[in-house]
Amino acid sequence: MGESQQKSGQVFLSYASDDARSVDQLQEILESAGVRVWRDIADLWPGEDWRIRIRKAITSDALVFIACFSSRSVARVKSYQNEELTLAIDELRLRPVDEPWLIPVRFDDCAIPDREIGGGRSLRTLHRVDLFGPRAAANADRLAATVLRILGLPAARQAPAPQAPAFGIITALPEEFVAMRALIDNPQRRNVAGDRADYVLGTMPSQDPRQPHAVALTLLGETGNDAASSGCANLIRSFSSVRCVLMTGIAAGVPNPAHPGRHVRLGDVVVARWGIAEYDSVTDRPGGPVRRRTFPPASPLLERRARMLEVAELTGQRPWEDWLDAATSHLPGFERPPENTDVLYAGDETDDRVPHPEVALSGHRPGRPKVHSGVIASGDRSLRSARKRDEIAATAPDVLAIEMEGKGIGNTGFSEGVEWLVVRGVSDYGDQHVNRVWRNYAALAAAAYTRALLAECPPVSPG
Repeated sequence: MGESQQKSGQVFLSYASDDARSVDQLQEILESAGVRVWRDIADLWPGEDWRIRIRKAITSDALVFIACFSSRSVARVKSYQNEELTLAIDELRLRPVDEPWLIPVRFDDCAIPDREIGGGRSLRTLHRVDLFGPRAAANADRLAATVLRILGLPAARQAPAPQAPAFGIITALPEEFVAMRALIDNPQRRNVAGDRADYVLGTMPSQDPRQPHAVALTLLGETGNDAASSGCANLIRSFSSVRCVLMTGIAAGVPNPAHPGRHVRLGDVVVARWGIAEYDSVTDRPGGPVRRRTFPPASPLLERRARMLEVAELTGQRPWEDWLDAATSHLPGFERPPENTDVLYAGDETDDRVPHPEVALSGHRPGRPKVHSGVIASGDRSLRSARKRDEIAATAPDVLAIEMEGKGIGNTGFSEGVEWLVVRGVSDYGDQHVNRVWRNYAALAAAAYTRALLAECPPVSPG
């Protein structure tokens, strides 16, 4: 179609204020593809009549109306979006049935309002676009292409996906690998000559929707710090472009019911923003063990981004929960276990239970993981002793979790000149009552936070 034949018009974005951040990203995707977007925050001017301008934008100027929904927005009883939808449905009824105009978009696994649009159809019968889950990036590209086609504009030339990964992600257990792979876009298996490890290359969102991060995911041959150190070194050698390595998976949590604000529960996420404690790397002296050295600091880039996620959480935004919900919907067996399976015992030799602190004091939200920042202790012990757990936790302030790979990742990352961070989901309390009930969910919670964390990062150039 020649330029003189192209249709004029724009895309109208209808949304509730709860979804403003997600709509920001959608707007960037559309505008980067060459689509003009009408949005209230930019196109309404002081003194203008809201209803007149909205009506004109919908009925006269919009060649595409995108209705955005999320669990938060559909739960609203009153919303200006309802009035926009009413105008849009009236306009849709005047248009040919086979001409696409109104496109529903979901930002999470919500139920689209079942509003009648005429002809025996409803909003729910229209083909929707899901901008969450592993297919989010591909769906966004497809939406942009659809809008361009409706507007009669030439298809956007997509930049080739970066081939060299800037981030390496390491897992130690199959369930950790499955959880993380489910949250990588466009995953492709890759093997490298001279390296026996298996890798999955793909992308994950960055702060710029037009420039996703390229990532390389691997599964260690076995658990433990030696395997982690070797696996990290191999990944960095095979992909010299990697600038930062993350270890994600499960760990034993350190409960602290006496101090509710620091109390860790099953399914929670612990981020090693304050470092790794090598609890078995000590010098034994008459007065007691003394640490042999100071552990290398965690990634300054990711630590800063984790702080920005903290800022978002203070305003009620927890993007890792959206990824967690999306992934559990298509990963059978990774759902959150019932709350009554999160049992804390008084000790290894007893079945006496210790009540968890009131959620109002601990900051936990029902059915949701709490994200903690602190120290993760790392050694080569598979914990099955509450007594030993508490001894290890006492070796450094603010130890919130204990695991077996972080030391190898941090030391190797530091020696190889790349940044590192450890993110863990709490699967047990490291006592005699350890079981597998929470392992899958804990692995997925850590993976969801990892994706949200990288989405906060600006694009990182490969090394």
